[in-house]
Amino acid sequence: EIQKQKKITLLKEDDFSKLDDLRKTRNYWAHQCFGGNQPIIFIKDKLKRDIYGEKIVSDLEEAIEWDKKLTEIGKEIL
Repeated sequence: EIQKQKKITLLKEDDFSKLDDLRKTRNYWAHQCFGGNQPIIFIKDKLKRDIYGEKIVSDLEEAIEWDKKLTEIGKEIL
């Protein structure tokens, strides 16, 4: 909506799709792995480097990159 109002392009359609995928990934970790009666606990420095360990680190790094990108976009809007 902001892009339309200000007639600027900060995020492309593909970016919105990637953000939706990131939201789904976040929900997976938050609700399937860390929520519930018996949450899975990961300690990053002592993370077992199996497929799940690699996946959570990769997902975290992607979320951090998007956080940086969205922060810069927010600065441009303000």
